[in-house]
Amino acid sequence: MVETKEEKMARENRLLERAKVVAIINRDSTVNRVRALANTASCVEGHSDLIPIFLVAAGDLESLWKDFMSHNQTVLVALCDLNLVSEFFTQLETEIRALYSSVKSVFENYSRNINLKKS
Repeated sequence: MVETKEEKMARENRLLERAKVVAIINRDSTVNRVRALANTASCVEGHSDLIPIFLVAAGDLESLWKDFMSHNQTVLVALCDLNLVSEFFTQLETEIRALYSSVKSVFENYSRNINLKKS
């Protein structure tokens, strides 16, 4: 059976939709990890038992940022392919970068304090 033009377009559209969904899930997963890390960073003060856990988790911060940017770009491409670019949230990158900076600041503060105590 030969695929009609309409069937081919429908199949291609399904593939583009699937690519969009996968890209959004990947991006959202990374966003949730950054938000969880930021939440932990905000709880560290006064909870010294969380510091080692936070420091280990914050070691992934750079890769989380890179993953977020990659996934966010993939979402943008998928939305462009579907002519849905208006659905792209430009504020999300700003939010995640602010969380990144906040976590990095707390991480550097506690890392520095631990290194000073070892000296």
